[in-house]
Amino acid sequence: MRKHCFWMLVIGLAAWAGAACAGEVAIGSVTPLTGKLAVYGEGFQQAMLLAVDEINEAGGINGDTLKIVFEDNTSTANGSVSAIRKLITIDKLPVIFGPAASSNFLAVCPIAQQNQTILIGAESAAAEISNCGSYVFRVFPSDLLQGIGVAELTNSLGYREVVLTYVNNDWGWPGRSVQVQVH
Repeated sequence: MRKHCFWMLVIGLAAWAGAACAGEVAIGSVTPLTGKLAVYGEGFQQAMLLAVDEINEAGGINGDTLKIVFEDNTSTANGSVSAIRKLITIDKLPVIFGPAASSNFLAVCPIAQQNQTILIGAESAAAEISNCGSYVFRVFPSDLLQGIGVAELTNSLGYREVVLTYVNNDWGWPGRSVQVQVH
């Protein structure tokens, strides 16, 4: 049910923003199809295409076909900036998903905000994303919330000592810090 509500919101935003063109509603996705995050990008792309197929098989959006324009960000911040600029300036898409990884997402937030383009983050956890602006949304909990949740769970289970493993980067460190503070 949540999946359908989420997609209906996205579709409604795209239709409202004027993305319809000759029987088609197009939205964009900045996706890591090459580089170190490609293994995730392929899955994201397949999931989005599956949702698009379901929507189109059910009649589309008011009879119009939904289409996603994918741009590879090469798993980098610079690639993300290039990809979103193309989707905004050339493809003129009012709603864009991605990119994966907080550093990549934070690199494109100002561009989406400046161009009044809706940007939806589903694969980035940095707490700073919540402050990107009124055109930027997240559907993924921040790393701080994830850290608090794990710490509260370990406390509720009565664990007095916990072994923490984390990735020493902009995703792993904030969650580790919160867990240490809360636990």
